[in-house]
Amino acid sequence: MEEIITEPNYKKIKLEESGEPKLPSDEDVSIEGYGSKMMNYLKDYILENTIATTFLTYADNYAIGYFKKQGFTKDITFDKRLWIGYIKDYEGGTLMQVYR
Repeated sequence: MEEIITEPNYKKIKLEESGEPKLPSDEDVSIEGYGSKMMNYLKDYILENTIATTFLTYADNYAIGYFKKQGFTKDITFDKRLWIGYIKDYEGGTLMQVYR
């Protein structure tokens, strides 16, 4: 029987220059590599179908390591004026960016 283990979510931000990818996690399958495969697919899809080159996301404290493995950094260089108000600010979360 097939089951859905994650559902990617992507929000375009201002002129499609950036995006906020999100992948819900399920601890039962977190070591299987599905999250990495889905994130890579999501980034590739966005790069092929939009003009996006920068991805921003909020990582909770347990997900920072995962996003670092995906190439994200805490050093935000994307102009804040372009994304402020479009990305939800999570208390206890860390804003991270990847540029491709």
